[in-house]
Amino acid sequence: MVNKTLFLLLLLFIVGSAVAQKKMKSSKPLTEDTNSKAFLYYAVMDVKHASSDTVCLENNVYLYINRQDNGLYFKKYDKLYPVPKKYYSDITTFIFQSALANDPYGILERMAQMNGLLKNSKIGIDVASHQSPTGQPIDWHKVKADTANAPISFIIMRSIRGYDNSYDPRFLTHYTQASATGFPIGFYHNFVLNRSHRPDYLKHAEEQAYKFVESFKNKKVAFKPILDIEVHEKYAVGKDFSPDEIRKATKVFIDFVERELKTDVIIYTFESFYYTNLKGYFDDRYVWIARYPHGADFGKQGTYPGSKNPFLGISYDFVNQRFDYRLKNNSIGWQFSENGIVKGTHNDVDLSIILNKDYEKWLWK
Repeated sequence: MVNKTLFLLLLLFIVGSAVAQKKMKSSKPLTEDTNSKAFLYYAVMDVKHASSDTVCLENNVYLYINRQDNGLYFKKYDKLYPVPKKYYSDITTFIFQSALANDPYGILERMAQMNGLLKNSKIGIDVASHQSPTGQPIDWHKVKADTANAPISFIIMRSIRGYDNSYDPRFLTHYTQASATGFPIGFYHNFVLNRSHRPDYLKHAEEQAYKFVESFKNKKVAFKPILDIEVHEKYAVGKDFSPDEIRKATKVFIDFVERELKTDVIIYTFESFYYTNLKGYFDDRYVWIARYPHGADFGKQGTYPGSKNPFLGISYDFVNQRFDYRLKNNSIGWQFSENGIVKGTHNDVDLSIILNKDYEKWLWK
């Protein structure tokens, strides 16, 4: 639990700053930290892209979009509080300077904690050929210069498509150009288990590992190799595979890559997939979790001040300073949006956050 005296001082400072901002029109909003703005902005964007209408902020408090007028609202129980349109692009300004100035929804503490968290973190994107449709190149200089949307600090790119064991069509171009711009880079492998395509799934897993290792040859890569394992009937893991089969294939892949590259593999997956298929068998591996604010499970989770705190969907244990308290110590990164808008790219991108204290765990030394 955060020290009460320090927290009260922090709270007084925040409230006092909010009052001062009302007197000084030229003052910057409290959440001037770019990462904080980016996090909230993309949470709002996720609501706009989601099939559901709400994103959980706190117990019984939601950010809600009215599909009839496309208006944005805070929703508490069944009562709606409209967000003025002028604040849509900077929702944090609205939270601190308008309706939430007196903290009627009880989330000022959450914002104070979240700002402190995000100031000690890095935001990055992962890319594949999807971000370069019809061969349009990504403008990496624009990506690097785009601090208005999110300050991009690292790039993770797909090297191999597991279905046919081929290079991502834009992989070499992405690598060459992003490297020239100075970004730290990581490679991920799109892991596929498709029984109708490859009934010899263990052999297929080994062949995928071989090809993934090949993609690192003569490349300067900052991050450890990443295994992207998730569900898709054709281009990922088919639902007809049992957890035991998935674990066997995963072990074949990881053992081969770690033996050849002489470093450990980071596992990227969704929380539900991890718990169903991997937990208890790969607990010594670091995990990069994909979990979006509009996921159905967020509304079901309880929150306790200073302990479990899924503000805008994030599960973060402030006591032990780690993401997703149920994943214990091995969760080192969180993909918080699939609807990122970053200048220089041509489609939505996935956005992820890494705490500074966890950044070293990603590096391939």
